[in-house]
Amino acid sequence: MMFTIKKDMDKNIKILYYFSLVSAVLMAIEGIIYILINPFSFNGFIIGIVTIFISFVLCLTQISNENKIQNIIKKYCPFLFTYIGRGAILVFFGCIILTTHLILIIFSSTIIFVGILFILLHFISKNHYEEEKEIFGWAPNFSEEVV
Repeated sequence: MMFTIKKDMDKNIKILYYFSLVSAVLMAIEGIIYILINPFSFNGFIIGIVTIFISFVLCLTQISNENKIQNIIKKYCPFLFTYIGRGAILVFFGCIILTTHLILIIFSSTIIFVGILFILLHFISKNHYEEEKEIFGWAPNFSEEVV
């Protein structure tokens, strides 16, 4: 019985890993499309560039194995390694890019859905600290942080 629960948990964690990676890639595509839709707008350009940059950081935290890069991200953005932090970022940038264009509505809705899923997982999961460690390779323990 315990083996099947662990096996199912590993399968669910792998699915979460791919959800997170796909949503980060969708954010990059969304940023590029947002720039192309608003080519002469300074606001559109800045929002697109910031969205592309954040999606690059999300992808880097997901697939990077270089400690130097991850240590910098761990130091300045530890919330990216938690369900609630990653979910909040996805919901925030999904809402920023949400406009009247059909492709952006589809991509933004997908990203917002994945973000809400991560936020819900933070509250539903009993041992989210261990799951976050397994998905992202590291998880901050905020109770040990010195302020």
